[in-house]
Amino acid sequence: MKVWAKSIQLFHNKSYDLPAPGVTAIVGGNNSGKSTLLRQLNDKLHSPGNLLYGPVDIVTNATSVRTGTAADFLSWFAQHATYFPGGDRQESYFRQPNGGWSSTARALASQWEHEEQISSFGPGAQSLIFYADAQSRFGSVGGVGQRNEPADPPTHPFHRFQDDITLLHRLNGICERIFQQSLTLDEFSATMRLRVGKVGIPAPARDQSQRAYREALARLPLLEEQGDGMKSLLGLIIPIVAAAHPTVIVDEPEAFLHPPQAYALGLALGELSRESQTQVILATHDRNLLGGLVASSAPLSVIRLNREGNTTSASQLSYEQLRELWDDPVLQYSNVLDGLFHRLVVLAEGERDCRFYQAALDEYARVNSRAKDTGHPIPPPSDVLFLPSYGKDGMFRLAEVLRAATVPVIATPDLDILNERPKIERLVKSLGGDWNPLDKDYRIATQPFRQPTESVPLSHIRKELLLAIEEKLKEDPDTLHDAATKKELGLIIRARESRWHLLKDFGMQAFNRGQSGPAAKSLVRDLSKAGVVPVAVGELERFAGPDLEVAKGKEWLPAALEAGIHKQPAAQSHMAAILKSAEELAGRLD
Repeated sequence: MKVWAKSIQLFHNKSYDLPAPGVTAIVGGNNSGKSTLLRQLNDKLHSPGNLLYGPVDIVTNATSVRTGTAADFLSWFAQHATYFPGGDRQESYFRQPNGGWSSTARALASQWEHEEQISSFGPGAQSLIFYADAQSRFGSVGGVGQRNEPADPPTHPFHRFQDDITLLHRLNGICERIFQQSLTLDEFSATMRLRVGKVGIPAPARDQSQRAYREALARLPLLEEQGDGMKSLLGLIIPIVAAAHPTVIVDEPEAFLHPPQAYALGLALGELSRESQTQVILATHDRNLLGGLVASSAPLSVIRLNREGNTTSASQLSYEQLRELWDDPVLQYSNVLDGLFHRLVVLAEGERDCRFYQAALDEYARVNSRAKDTGHPIPPPSDVLFLPSYGKDGMFRLAEVLRAATVPVIATPDLDILNERPKIERLVKSLGGDWNPLDKDYRIATQPFRQPTESVPLSHIRKELLLAIEEKLKEDPDTLHDAATKKELGLIIRARESRWHLLKDFGMQAFNRGQSGPAAKSLVRDLSKAGVVPVAVGELERFAGPDLEVAKGKEWLPAALEAGIHKQPAAQSHMAAILKSAEELAGRLD
């Protein structure tokens, strides 16, 4: 028997399917409504007519689905709640511990048989759903009384660990993986608790003296006295391991955890949802947790909320889309998942580009914060993520994934992306643009560069070859002049023989022959409207011009920032172009 949430309908009357078993992650920026969504979903699954939390109806409807028969349903309750058989004057009913919930067997069976797909979990919702806010998670690690009679059903996860040692071993494995600590179930006290550590001596048989074991057990610290991170994480994991609830709704499971622990929690949640046939619906701010969920290979769906003013929108990213991204050996280790939590993502070719542009945006925001009219809105720099694509080929893959989650994306490649028409065309399309209106200007602008290559004097390539050799020797003084090194140096020579190198050397000034110049300006203007802002000066290092002593390499960025290159007109003009493109993109999406 299983009862799961099947789908939710949000404010704009669009429905989103929830994998079961599996994980649904609700993401988005601050104040986008993630926590409110979870609370309202919990309300709807308890009773579709009641909505107790939040001034706005984010969740307008929720449906649930079940497996098994009414008899299976009642049998499940017999294992998770105390059963009181009815007599001549009263009906049979089930009761949760401490009198927190009770329902008659007839009401439960009637709810089950009502229709194939029910709109809520009905009278048994309290037993079927674990709503795991911070307080309830802490409560899960506290003690529970021993059962009154040997035949009483387990009414707490600790009772289930007592009945099935394999569940306790599973919990221990997770605790050891994340915290490098073992857990011991204390069954020798009136209140059953989990203690941290191993006793060190075997547990005695019931007909043997227990004193030494009890004393050793008492020396182990209680789980409920540990730090908030350990209590919060295990307080969430315990009911899932015990399979005490088919559906778990949890707000910010990564609270109190370090990034590696958040990743490990995501991995554990995904694995447990699959092994325990549990549905997990969570809200998170943490890309490490999301990374763990994707790596777990559990069915996963991501719903992203975005709030602009008083308007909230939502989009869904499927497991297949996430898996395709995760299978890319380069992008898997990028911070692309961080983009789900930002208002704008700017794709650049490398790490150095991103750090330079972030400094330029900080300066732009500082200078223009009090300006009455900058021509375009300035988002808080903390809401903008500059994301490296590790080359032009990675840009369209990142753009496709982020746009599927309706994350606004701008790409800012070096100007020589115009060298390859298929790449620039695919990038435009990945950002939702139409290449056809741009094609004529592209052909006119680039015609002078598409001429046959010609030999050039060695003096023209001497500087770049020396810089490349110097970088190689810095990486490894014993670098061999092998086939790979020869190929790399050969590419520099061939690039110099091609006219395309002029784009990196001189930027937009390279378009100065006949109709090439006006067509190039028109092309760049239309590319910006499509979300592509090529580096007008050619490439990153050209922002500094010839005056900076360091021309290239890893020393360039610290030298450029120290010299204030990010504050100079060329860099600030490029940042203004990126923000203008973002504004045009937002208008197109609206």
